[in-house]
Amino acid sequence: MNLGLGKHNKHIAFKLQDLRYLDNIMYIIANQLKRYNNAQSNVMTYAMSAMASNDYIEPLPTYSKIFYTHSSMKS
Repeated sequence: MNLGLGKHNKHIAFKLQDLRYLDNIMYIIANQLKRYNNAQSNVMTYAMSAMASNDYIEPLPTYSKIFYTHSSMKS
């Protein structure tokens, strides 16, 4: 593969196994990007409705107990 023109011309050589690996992983990356783009609008909708909400939901006592126990174990 050639990059650049004239005296700034650079070359990159790929092995066949490297190209096969990149070809296989590109499907995974494209699939993850598609899922991220689809989820992004849902996250923004949820975040905007949460910021606009006036309701306060008290956390469950068991959650608070678990959270504080776990936090104190880290220190």
